[in-house]
Amino acid sequence: MSEARHFRMLAMAVGVGLCGACAPDTPVTQYRLQVCGTQHEAQVTDRWWGSLYVAQLSGDNQLVVGVPLAVQGEGGHPATLTAQFHLTTAQDQLRLDPSKLSGRYAIGPQREGRARLGEGAAVLFQEVPEDALRASHGELVIDRVEIVRSEDDTEYGVMSGHYRFEARSDANQSTCAVAGSFKDGTFKLVKDSS
Repeated sequence: MSEARHFRMLAMAVGVGLCGACAPDTPVTQYRLQVCGTQHEAQVTDRWWGSLYVAQLSGDNQLVVGVPLAVQGEGGHPATLTAQFHLTTAQDQLRLDPSKLSGRYAIGPQREGRARLGEGAAVLFQEVPEDALRASHGELVIDRVEIVRSEDDTEYGVMSGHYRFEARSDANQSTCAVAGSFKDGTFKLVKDSS
């Protein structure tokens, strides 16, 4: 994904927060993540409907799902671990029929321009950005996607799933297992104006 497209998707997601007050009741998102043998868990209620980052540009077949988890970092400082998935779906699947995003996605190394439907890549971003863990193989299973509509016709999504992949460190090339789950993760469906 080009940097310009990535920044455009992030800008659209920032605009989402402005309408959080008119949203329906927000479910509690439950996170579990195990990285190289270390277990993390959290429960979050994000009244802005943004406990997950889910985006797909209009006319595109790449869906981005970001699963952030706040943890205690080095020296007791707050840090965020983010499992980010780039999945190949049907074109405009998030906009046309999000419920069809449910299913199994084979995770492997990023292959620009050669990904097939139901495949994807994954990266776990850690406290030190240079030490990202890139997936070599594994899977993401999206168990459920539900769309909730507010009184003003704004659409919100609730997604649950789990994942497991073997990963290699960008910093020192060591390998380890990453596994996690998210239950009732929330996101706002952004209308792409392109």
